[in-house]
Amino acid sequence: MAVTDTTETVALNTAARELLAHHVRKDLSKGWPYAAHVAIEAICKTYTSAPLESERALLGLLSPERLVHFPHNDLHDLAQNLNYLGNSGAEVIRRLFEASFADEPERGKWDSGGSAILPLRFQTSDQWKLIRFVLAEYYQSRSGEDAALMTEAACIAWNSVARRRMERRDGEEKQPLGTIIFRGVPCPLVEDYSHIWGRGFEQDENRILTHFEKLLRQWTDQGDTEQLNAALDRFARCNRTSVLWTVFLEAGAEYPNTLGTQLQDVLNEPSFLSHPDYSYGGTALLGALHTAGDVQQRKYLETLILNLPSRLAESKNGDETAMRSWAEHNQNRLLNKLDPRNVVLEEIRDLYSERQERNELTANEKPSGPSAAYVGISEEERLRLRGINARSPTSQELLRLRDELKRISDRQGQEFPVSEIESHWALLQECEHAVKRYKPDAPEMAKELWGYLVGVSENIANNAVWEKTSVRWKTVRRILLKAAKDPFPPSDDDRTEGKDEWPSWVSPSPRIDAARGLPALVYRLECADRSATTALRRLCVDTSHSVRFNLAERLWWLERANAALMWELIDILIEREQRFSVLDVLLFSLDRLWSRASDEVRRRLQQITDRVMQNAPADNHIYETLSGIHLFHYLRTANRDGEAFVSHLINECDSERASRALAAQLHACREGGWLTAEDHNNDAEAGAVRGRTWDFFLNVLTGAQEKLEHHRETWIRLRKNGQSDTDKSKIVNEKIERASLLVDGVAQQLYFASGAFEEKRTKDHKFAGAKLERFWLESKPLFVRLAPEVHPHVTYQIIQTLDHLLPCAPREIFLLAIKSIKCSTQAGFQYEALAVAEVVRLVQRVLADHREIFLSSRESECLNALLEVLDLFVDVGWPEARHLTHRLEEIYR
Repeated sequence: MAVTDTTETVALNTAARELLAHHVRKDLSKGWPYAAHVAIEAICKTYTSAPLESERALLGLLSPERLVHFPHNDLHDLAQNLNYLGNSGAEVIRRLFEASFADEPERGKWDSGGSAILPLRFQTSDQWKLIRFVLAEYYQSRSGEDAALMTEAACIAWNSVARRRMERRDGEEKQPLGTIIFRGVPCPLVEDYSHIWGRGFEQDENRILTHFEKLLRQWTDQGDTEQLNAALDRFARCNRTSVLWTVFLEAGAEYPNTLGTQLQDVLNEPSFLSHPDYSYGGTALLGALHTAGDVQQRKYLETLILNLPSRLAESKNGDETAMRSWAEHNQNRLLNKLDPRNVVLEEIRDLYSERQERNELTANEKPSGPSAAYVGISEEERLRLRGINARSPTSQELLRLRDELKRISDRQGQEFPVSEIESHWALLQECEHAVKRYKPDAPEMAKELWGYLVGVSENIANNAVWEKTSVRWKTVRRILLKAAKDPFPPSDDDRTEGKDEWPSWVSPSPRIDAARGLPALVYRLECADRSATTALRRLCVDTSHSVRFNLAERLWWLERANAALMWELIDILIEREQRFSVLDVLLFSLDRLWSRASDEVRRRLQQITDRVMQNAPADNHIYETLSGIHLFHYLRTANRDGEAFVSHLINECDSERASRALAAQLHACREGGWLTAEDHNNDAEAGAVRGRTWDFFLNVLTGAQEKLEHHRETWIRLRKNGQSDTDKSKIVNEKIERASLLVDGVAQQLYFASGAFEEKRTKDHKFAGAKLERFWLESKPLFVRLAPEVHPHVTYQIIQTLDHLLPCAPREIFLLAIKSIKCSTQAGFQYEALAVAEVVRLVQRVLADHREIFLSSRESECLNALLEVLDLFVDVGWPEARHLTHRLEEIYR
């Protein structure tokens, strides 16, 4: 409600100033952001009731001691409320612009924000840019009553741009091009390369500058001499950029009889007529003044043009010939702005005629800065850049074959067109012969066609189901065996820097296609002859990471045709492979072989497991793959080795490798339907698998909670001993975060697995009746353990899931939900806007569908619990909770 009474306004202003002063006295990390937000808004709205005191209070936010720590929340709140100041508070506005456009935080530093339920992380430098965005919005809303303030704010904004660019360029402030006296103030002319950079890359500053241009023309057009003089005086005092000079000079060119005449004297400085940062605006102003001026003024301006070469020679050292050429170039641009009919000096008239006759007059083009645009490149141009003549008969023939091959094989993700390949089989043979024939004369084009031919052959091996006696296989075999010796891709084993991640590669890559196609070819032919065996052994120890990666992924294809060869190659990789990313995909091949060679798989899986656990980096993806194979083999078969490995990860679930791996398996179990597997035809096996999956979830939750409790106690002790900022404390915090993520992950997967999300999104009841009751019974132990968790996000997910499960056991589920809410209030759950909506929804549903749990004397526990929770949310001030208390009488209707 707006405050109108003067006494109340003064009282509110006083209270807000005291609250803000208390916030400012605190360390920045211990301030009261919300209290400051309220206080700043109140002070700005009541500013005129005590302007001096309000100004002093707000400037307290901008003290140098605070600005060193980049208090973005305070500055953002102040920027959001500047509109309430009206035409008051000029000093506050000026100082806020200075602070916001001064040095910004370094990139890479992060702050936490959002809420406990929906936490967000912001880069501090981005927060600072958000302040500038708000200030640009505010600046654009001003109508220009205070020209001095508006001019200084524009100068502050663009001075910061020039400073940042200079720091990025060489970090040293360069000597000015010169210094002029303008409006009685020394004004250095800075070389800031604005003619190269332009304005487009600085969005917020450019919005400010664009609005200033509008205001400057408005003051000039309206003949507001007072505002225009104030703008010029402040500009002379504050500007340190060529861009602002250009803005004034352009406006002067549009209004030569008013603003232009006040800027005329600056043209006596040669930089305004010759330097790329200044010459566009200077030339435009000179031309406009010459057109609008009298004889004396024109004579003065023409003399400036005539004397420009000698003036430049005096001010610069360098090659005399180059300097004369540069001076003539600038003269030509200036001469082109003159109307020959207005020329006064005979020397200028002669010079104009001479240069015009030689066609040397140049336009005064406005620098546009860098720009980016998509420019298509033709096939002919692409080949020309590679040194290939696309119009030669050889190139034309190879291009024709390549394009036909692409047309029949490239289907943009659709099923590979084996039938069309069959009908165009002669094309493959023609391409093969063309590569051999034209390779000496057109090696690059032949190489490209060969790459596409190998790619098609690899796809044929993976997709065609011809009889093994088909003669087509001979062609495919010949191409793939030859590709296995191709020099591309080059060796990359010497490039070991960076993470050991899954590789990427360009296409076509013949040797990679051979590694992918040969195992499939052996599978189709049901045998591996000597040539194929030799090629596969060579590819297994290839010097290209990508080749070995692709081969390892496909080795399982060999099992039916030549199991001995497959195990030989797998053993070579296990023994020799140095990249865990290759072993990672090798695990996928092993996982496909459980049903046919479980003992062989188990032995090799253990070898990889031992090596990974001893040597793999903690952030390597192989831990997720390894844990998934062990876990799902255990879930399917109750294998004890798999159970032991998973238990080992749970025991160290606060480590980086275990936390990542287990979190991935929680998602995989839910996504794969393992928590809700159906008992088809009374299949006891499905129930056993489901039971083991629930046990896994419970074990992960129990282990994570135990770690969490231990590390929280450790952190509390460290804090009590004044060690909260030590390295040991940081390690403990990291472990707390990892364990917390697993607890939260369990709650999240229960929410999605229960069908609560689908019901809320599509009103689709994924589970109902017996299925929902079974889910409740099997998940109940987890909810019992989750209910005491204090983190608001965990509670938020629990409440939504329990609301969905409510029909299964209304009393028990309601009490669990209340327990979860009450425990989470320790962490401020009752202050969350998202929380109140879910709590109200739960209570409304209970009152509507299950009011019987409140009626009997036995159920007084439920009623007391309900009242306690409503009191928590009413005390905080949520109107939804207060409204709900008025409906409690519905229980007894």
